[in-house]
Amino acid sequence: MEVKDIECQLRVAVLNRDLKCAKRLALEAQKILRSPGKENETRLMKIKVWYAECEMECSNYRTAEGLLIGARSKVRKRTRVHLEATALLAIVYLRMGKLSKAKPLITSSIKGTNVISSKERRRDFVHHLMVRYENESMLYNLRGMGEELVEESISQEAIEIIRTETEDGLIRRVGQSIPVSCFNGLPEINEAAGLNLTYEEKKLLPAPPDPSEAKKNAPRVMKIVGAIIWKKICSPESPVYQEWVKKGYNAVVNHNVITTIVVASFASVKIGLACLATAVVAFLVKCGLEGFCEVYQPDLMSSLRRGSL
Repeated sequence: MEVKDIECQLRVAVLNRDLKCAKRLALEAQKILRSPGKENETRLMKIKVWYAECEMECSNYRTAEGLLIGARSKVRKRTRVHLEATALLAIVYLRMGKLSKAKPLITSSIKGTNVISSKERRRDFVHHLMVRYENESMLYNLRGMGEELVEESISQEAIEIIRTETEDGLIRRVGQSIPVSCFNGLPEINEAAGLNLTYEEKKLLPAPPDPSEAKKNAPRVMKIVGAIIWKKICSPESPVYQEWVKKGYNAVVNHNVITTIVVASFASVKIGLACLATAVVAFLVKCGLEGFCEVYQPDLMSSLRRGSL
């Protein structure tokens, strides 16, 4: 298999959070790109960064951290591979709750976007990076909030919400379920953006969320939630997805199954907000998994790549 074919397949594997396939493809690429006459360490590190993103999205933060630190050490600083590795490492540290390690990497990655020479590609990357950092900041702010989630009470409350709320009301409830303080992004993000982005790039950045606009904030809240529950519901590897394919939609749209997934996912990142968990369960059951899987699939750094290095 050619390296370009491996790269195409790896993008799909990362998109689907297919960790087993992603690891196999990364090893195949390493075998080729370290063979005599075909050595290309920079291209190999690009592939390893993509694989690291898959490890991160599968909550294997230690593994992702090691891969990204290794990639950063083996490529020149003023390269897109180093930039991507730096940005992803910052996100890994935010997910791990290590804010002090994430902060300098956030600043460094925003400063480093000028390594992308194409104006269009730099604009796309900056927009992706800023939205991603804002969302990851909110996810970080949610850590440690609330108490231990009780699955039975969340399930019962979700049943009542599903019975009484309209779809519009459910969306509004999702937007209202996050404390106002969580909407405050990390100051390092805005400071680095103010100092390093062009006027035109700043104009393209998303407006900061207004905590009073519950309905408008709901898609962003679900996007953040998607970062931690998408794989368990939507990945072709997940038991829920496989059941969905075999037995149809009605077999998996069960509030108990969904509640278990949401509670376990929230616990993995130390989020204990029962109001948020309940609203998300009700939203998924009433509004459907298919739309959620399509609309709220987490954005990936590797998806921004076009062509070769």
